[in-house]
Amino acid sequence: MAVRVDESLDGIDWVQAKADLAADDFDNGRSPQALRASFDRSQHVAIARDGDRVVGMARLLSDGVCNAYLLDVWTMSAYRRQGIGATMVRQLMSRVPGQHIGLQTDNAEAFYTSIGYCHQPVFMSTVVGEWLSNEANASLRDLATIVGRPESADLGCVTYGGTLGPREEPDDLAG
Repeated sequence: MAVRVDESLDGIDWVQAKADLAADDFDNGRSPQALRASFDRSQHVAIARDGDRVVGMARLLSDGVCNAYLLDVWTMSAYRRQGIGATMVRQLMSRVPGQHIGLQTDNAEAFYTSIGYCHQPVFMSTVVGEWLSNEANASLRDLATIVGRPESADLGCVTYGGTLGPREEPDDLAG
């Protein structure tokens, strides 16, 4: 069966999607419920399916005026290098004409360059509080406490590229 890309979140088994992301080492710690909420709350999504099985997904946040942010672009390992990721990204790009689209990647620079993205001088980020310590992930923390492993609920303050240290106050640049 041919892989199709659509914009519908209907019929997605979010527990299976989370398991597939983890199997591909693409899991950033969100619970299945938080993963679903991330996609539900995005302006635009692209879902690749082989029959009923989700084999790729991507999402785009946008202010609807001039800036958008591409994230969570994933294609299942067995389906890579078939144009599925590029199709999802191009579909999302077509939804925001005239907008600057930013992204962050750890190891897919060649892929993004091949579809028109270029390096920008600086990208900065921070995590407010503790990574994934929010209402959307409360069930993950509750489960860890229920099974008697509250230490596993401490997901730390991480980025895709590693661990952030304690927050430091910037030097007073005003003088």
